[in-house]
Amino acid sequence: MSHLDHRARRITVAAAATFVLLLGSNMPTPLYAVFAQQLDFGVFTLTAIYAAYFLALVPTLLGFGSLSDRFGRRPVVRAGLAVALVAALVFASADSLTALFVARVLQGVAVGLLSGALSATLVDASPRRGATVSTVSILAGGALGPLVGGLLARAVPGSPGAAFWIVVASSAVVLALTHTLPRERRPTADRSTRRAALPTAVWWGAAIAGLGWATAGLSLGLLPTALGVTLPNTSTFTATLLVTVMMGASAVTQLTLGATRLPLGTAGLVAVPLAAVTLTLGLALASLPVVAIGSVLSGVGLGCAFLGGMRIAAAAAAPPDRARALSIFFAVAYLATGVPTLAVGALSAVTGLLPAIVGFACAVVVVAVCLGLRAPAAPPQQRNGTRTHPHRAHM
Repeated sequence: MSHLDHRARRITVAAAATFVLLLGSNMPTPLYAVFAQQLDFGVFTLTAIYAAYFLALVPTLLGFGSLSDRFGRRPVVRAGLAVALVAALVFASADSLTALFVARVLQGVAVGLLSGALSATLVDASPRRGATVSTVSILAGGALGPLVGGLLARAVPGSPGAAFWIVVASSAVVLALTHTLPRERRPTADRSTRRAALPTAVWWGAAIAGLGWATAGLSLGLLPTALGVTLPNTSTFTATLLVTVMMGASAVTQLTLGATRLPLGTAGLVAVPLAAVTLTLGLALASLPVVAIGSVLSGVGLGCAFLGGMRIAAAAAAPPDRARALSIFFAVAYLATGVPTLAVGALSAVTGLLPAIVGFACAVVVVAVCLGLRAPAAPPQQRNGTRTHPHRAHM
């Protein structure tokens, strides 16, 4: 098999695994309402189930996300997919609250183990296009998960777990395909430097991506509520459509610009605060067209910030430390998706929702300016025998 065939196989398997992983972890969202009716639980319990996922995900990313740097990509990818498969099996047969909590915790562990390992596998195979394949696979799985779950819930009423048999089957197929991945051996000498400080550019890239996800997270979590306050005649379908438009704009941006060498991180630092200000202005003016424009800008900003930030982080990290760097990158992104939205929600109890969103938009502008002014120096030309490109620090 030629080197190109070998590389294409790695990219295909890693991209498929990423898609299936995010498909399964996002599929429960529209099914919780059915589970709640069947198991008779309320909003507090639902919030606890969401929290269980993140309480498993973030510590796994930070504590075990670097395992593939030490033991190789293949064994960690296989272990993570096995955990995801078990989680899907538990969801498919869930008949109690305990089962839902166990399944969600297992999903958090699987995503924590695999996020850095799979993205590192893609960047290892294709330093130029690997980040694009990774982010597009993540968004595709994340977008289709709720859609597939919702459609199957309607097709098989009263059996929300039935949707997860698709995840069980696809996870099993991808797990079998990992046998075709090369067996990697990490040099023992690399282990002595495993906990060396990460380059500043890794944190900078993570912060850029986090800023994009913070703005997107606000739309995902609070835009329907905000529209209900400022535009009370707006339907739930319209609010959902705006969120879909945002995610679609993000995917199109990455697919369109992913093959270019444009400074996407810098573009994200412009587009994200512009989107936050536009969304806030639309809500303040009670103008649905302005809110729609802000949703598109938010998607464009997320696409630039997420892909650009990952490129920066992946290029700055040495290959033996790449999974660790990307695990930290994803931890920042996940935290940024939820924590600022929770803060806005808490602040709104004191100030009202619109003033809280105005404060959020101001904070986004300030953070974007600070990140733009504190761009790190370009990475060195040579790091542990792997050549990097100076311009990548500005992507």
